Amino acid sequence: MLKHWLRCSSVAGIVLAGLLPATARAQPLTDNQIYAAFCLGVSHQKYTNFQRAIAKDPTIKSFAQGALDGAARQMRRFDAYLTMTGAASISAAYLGQTQGENAVIECLAAVKACKGQECLDVQDSPSCASANRCDGPDQLPN
Repeated sequence: MLKHWLRCSSVAGIVLAGLLPATARAQPLTDNQIYAAFCLGVSHQKYTNFQRAIAKDPTIKSFAQGALDGAARQMRRFDAYLTMTGAASISAAYLGQTQGENAVIECLAAVKACKGQECLDVQDSPSCASANRCDGPDQLPN
């Protein structure tokens, strides 16, 4: 009985997918959706980093809590935007999110590796500049 139901539901899913217009099945992401996915990844990685820092040293919780809350707020906003626009489950959005997470990781590595005078320029590196762009309130999609 279960095998029959699975076979019928699979066929029904294929038939229903075939009835959807092509535009509903394969919409390319807009620039705002790609940017929101990237910034969702940035926010997620920052949130994770703040959580780890607080777990390592609970004395910084009062200082880091505001940053943690800000990262959580940004994650909710970008996730809501992607969900509202129908891009939350598209693989390109996942790729953008992964690139955002990697930008934060690369930026932190550059900050940790800098020595002396070159530390002044590390925030201008491509990964830091890209990640920091997501922090500006004017950069958030509506």
